[in-house]
Amino acid sequence: MRSSSPRTAGSKSPSDDHPPFPSNHHAVWPGAHRGRRGPLAVSSRLPYQPGPFVIVDVDERSLASVGQWPWRRDVMGQLIDRLRMAGAAVVALDVMFPERDRYEAAGDTPDDALAAALRGGRVILGYAMTFDGQHYGPRTCVQHPLAVAIVHPAYDQSGDPFFHATGGVCNLEGLSDAAGRSGFLNAAPDGDGILRRVPMLVEFDGRVFPSLALAAVTATARRWC
Repeated sequence: MRSSSPRTAGSKSPSDDHPPFPSNHHAVWPGAHRGRRGPLAVSSRLPYQPGPFVIVDVDERSLASVGQWPWRRDVMGQLIDRLRMAGAAVVALDVMFPERDRYEAAGDTPDDALAAALRGGRVILGYAMTFDGQHYGPRTCVQHPLAVAIVHPAYDQSGDPFFHATGGVCNLEGLSDAAGRSGFLNAAPDGDGILRRVPMLVEFDGRVFPSLALAAVTATARRWC
């Protein structure tokens, strides 16, 4: 790392005893000023500290271990249970379950196993809002709106308006009821096709619905039943 005012070799400034970098820059300083010799190695990366969010990715390794996607619903239920056991405050699923599991025909009941895991609490299901005038499934399947009241005072409304949905692609009713919370997965790319923002709220049928991310955040601020 370069200094804005280079010094000649052997010179010393009062700051030598107090390096100008905070300790969280993970800098290893030469030991010469402490009577020791050692290399100067300054890391450009901070020490790793786990963040509050963990992404469980469906990657090549997991596909090789569990099998092709989509996984059985009972496997998804086991995943949810293990995440809760690991201490997850909230589990948000960015996948949808609009149809019955394909393994139902074999006599198994993987949907029931997933519903049981969802009833354990702290799970947010994802679904899709539609804007083409079509509604896929019962009109009541778009559930879990925010408990807010919309007032129309004379204030500046020049910001981005609400998106107004006409319907939704929903999860199976038994799964949605078991979860108790859900959020939409829709995103709106800009005109050039680049995704720069994601709406947090969508209006449908006179009610306001949260995105998956917002539903997860609000869930952590509330007491689960």
